[in-house]
Amino acid sequence: MADLSWLRSRKNRHACWLLIFKELHLSIGTDMKTKTLNFLRCIHPLTDSEYCDSELKQRDELTLICKRCGAEYSLRGGIPRLIHSNISENPYLKEEMIGAYYEMQFAPYILTGESQDRLSYPQSEIVTRSFEKNFYQSVTHLMGKQNLTEDFYQSLLELVRQEKLVTPNTTVLDIGCGLGRMTTEMARFDDVDYAIGLDSSAFMIEEATKLANSQQSQIPIKLNLVGGKTTSAKIGLDWTVDNCDFMVGDAQQLALQEGAFDLVLCLNVIDRVPNPTKVIEQIFRVLKSGGYLIITDPYDWENSPITREYWITDMAEFFSHNSKWQQVQEVDGIPFVMRSTSRQIVAYMNHCLIYRKITEETQS
Repeated sequence: MADLSWLRSRKNRHACWLLIFKELHLSIGTDMKTKTLNFLRCIHPLTDSEYCDSELKQRDELTLICKRCGAEYSLRGGIPRLIHSNISENPYLKEEMIGAYYEMQFAPYILTGESQDRLSYPQSEIVTRSFEKNFYQSVTHLMGKQNLTEDFYQSLLELVRQEKLVTPNTTVLDIGCGLGRMTTEMARFDDVDYAIGLDSSAFMIEEATKLANSQQSQIPIKLNLVGGKTTSAKIGLDWTVDNCDFMVGDAQQLALQEGAFDLVLCLNVIDRVPNPTKVIEQIFRVLKSGGYLIITDPYDWENSPITREYWITDMAEFFSHNSKWQQVQEVDGIPFVMRSTSRQIVAYMNHCLIYRKITEETQS
């Protein structure tokens, strides 16, 4: 009988798995982008209130390691996973929701049917009582469009241009990026040097990486129907980007270098995290002095598992108590529609604000 006692060593087990993956030609281990690695920092706790915050290095195809404390982090397919296992489960990040996220973020690029037509929806004439009429007219108008939330993304991109938030060599962080629509849109700006998309869902980040890196003109996907059923479709992207990357991380504890980003996006995230205040504190930490934050939310607290004491119901009022944030712009009522299945949609009206990080350096 073979002697397997050598597998008791963690180092030997790791080497064994690495060898198996290589022999099976599994593409889960590869070098990550050096530029992304330069942004990463260790989140291993040293005390109850202090984290290591040191640089990381890639030890092998499956592991990142802290240069200071030796803490290890997983690496899969070149995607760093810097997150604690006890992060709260977000029901909107389950694998079965992937079809809804494809429609939400990439509807204009989805091709369906044998003829590969652009995705569209039938528009019904709905007769309702007078007090319901305006609401339902708005919803059916949005559903009748080929792109359910395209107005949302285009409105944000227009704000970026209008407020001149992108200047030469801008670095961008997209928190809660999902499939990476805004991450890649920002990377397409001529003056953006690099963009990183972060999400707590490893599955979403894997899909986002696949979309951003694919050399295929049409990428096969699944869209949600009802009862767990799906239908086949394809995404036909007419652009590619090589100056962006994605990572798995916790918005409440960003494993990223302090003062590293010129622009941070936090879109419809704060009502989906256990402590929104921590997220905003982390954003302030990773922003450069004079950097900008674009934050949106529909305040969907009634459907959120978050404890009421952490609810933020008006971001303008919340930020007004902190002199380190200067309001640049406020737009209320930006529509955002999510189609969970072929017979269910959720329509939101988003509150959008832009803030600038104020420090002694920016005031001098």
